Amino acid sequence: MFSRPTAATADSDAHSCIRRLVKSIGVKSNVVAFSYIIDAAELFGRTAAPCCITKEIYPEVARRHHTTTECVESAIRKTIARVHAVNRPKLELVMGPLAKRPSNGQLLTALAEKAREQMHEKQGGLLC
Repeated sequence: MFSRPTAATADSDAHSCIRRLVKSIGVKSNVVAFSYIIDAAELFGRTAAPCCITKEIYPEVARRHHTTTECVESAIRKTIARVHAVNRPKLELVMGPLAKRPSNGQLLTALAEKAREQMHEKQGGLLC
């Protein structure tokens, strides 16, 4: 009598999980890059094989938000710099110890992996 999770439910769960993670590192929802980061991390999480962030991820995020790939990349980069400067301990909870500011790809990969871990744990009855 329990319904089986659908792809749409899994996508919604991933979106919610990534959204919580982005908020947890101190990115405010009114920042332009907030939704860019969520969408990009979600797309990263869906790709099974390594992908080129500048040729696959940024163009799709830009299309969704009616902007340019350059704007997406820049907004994410500037937001990471701000979070690293102001909320480094929170960022390290998601990414682990950091010797320097993470790249866009490093943050997106970490968010996608952390969301995947938390969703897996949720299926076991734990998180997200």
